[in-house]
Amino acid sequence: IEPFAKNQRFTVRLTPLRVGAIGYRTVAVGHPDYPALELARELLYNEQGSGLIDALVDQGKLLIALPFPLDHAEDGLELIFYAPRLLFQPFGKAEKLIAGAYDRVAAGDFDEAEMDALRDNLLRQQDREFETNEDRALAMAEAFTKGDGWAAALRDRERLRTLTKAELVEV
Repeated sequence: IEPFAKNQRFTVRLTPLRVGAIGYRTVAVGHPDYPALELARELLYNEQGSGLIDALVDQGKLLIALPFPLDHAEDGLELIFYAPRLLFQPFGKAEKLIAGAYDRVAAGDFDEAEMDALRDNLLRQQDREFETNEDRALAMAEAFTKGDGWAAALRDRERLRTLTKAELVEV
């Protein structure tokens, strides 16, 4: 796979609002670092709205931020669609705020207790996927199509369960 060209930009006019997108290449499903990526995503954005990127919207620093993770068998992609504040915020400043949230996770600038709670929530979500035979079969099928099979999915779960803050930051 070709490496990304850094800071590649283009401009198109498709919406009445000013919107932008930032993309990051991520590891594939089944990669040993994938469980760390899942937990890092939870620190950045989650269903509870308590992530670092969620906070940027809650604090009024961005009008909106919509994460769109794409996990594939070869490489993944992390897209963040965002809208700067309506009138005076330049795109560069909005991008720096989003990049700053990723930098905070990379530097370990987050509460370990919050990380543990988010990890427990991810594990509970996985447990719910296994409650019925139909959901378990779908999870197994997804494990085979996106990764190295069911054994690898169970290894990823165990890796997530035992992941420490230091290991997350290292990845």
